[in-house]
Amino acid sequence: MAKKYIARDPRTGKPIQVAKSVTLDASYEPLKGPWMALHPDDIMSLAEGSLAERSVRWKTTTMTMTRKDGVRGLSHVPKHMVGPAHKLLLLAFEDDNPDIRIAALDVLPEFAVRRSNELFDWLSVLLDDEHAAVQKAASTALCRAAPTFPSGVRSSLENELRSPNKDRSQAAWKGLEALTKTWPDVVADHVDSLLLEPDAHLRRRAAKMISAIVSKKS
Repeated sequence: MAKKYIARDPRTGKPIQVAKSVTLDASYEPLKGPWMALHPDDIMSLAEGSLAERSVRWKTTTMTMTRKDGVRGLSHVPKHMVGPAHKLLLLAFEDDNPDIRIAALDVLPEFAVRRSNELFDWLSVLLDDEHAAVQKAASTALCRAAPTFPSGVRSSLENELRSPNKDRSQAAWKGLEALTKTWPDVVADHVDSLLLEPDAHLRRRAAKMISAIVSKKS
């Protein structure tokens, strides 16, 4: 049986040792916008499309909210509405309108704190959406969610780190760097596999992260 590969600091030859985790708190800044001024009932009605628009007062300005704003507001509904809101969010991921899919991706990291079922499956799908703007929103969602949901985004992060698309790989690396602050042991696993890649660029970039991982050790 082959020996398990152990990621080692190339300067010392010693195994990378890290703490199990640092924090379980959401480690991103939630998106803020005028949808936060919506009443929960209006959020739900806008998100499902039964209400076309609603005006709100936001920072001294009256603004008109539409369905995409309702979708972005789904993370702000009270606890008893989370179940129905989750169903609306799943529907938004497969909506024909790319703006609705983007809105769903925008709220994904926040909503996943409350209920994550199927969200990361959809994230994986939308990373390859036919619309470039949706792909970009998915990359941003992956980056923002990585520090809080390392297991949920693991396979997507592995793929995106190796993406030939520069924008997609950059977003993934940014997410991996943020992950060192919350789950350095998971980052060590990613670095472990990246150091075995035939692509020298990937190996060099992974090696540069070792010091950040080691600084989080117990």
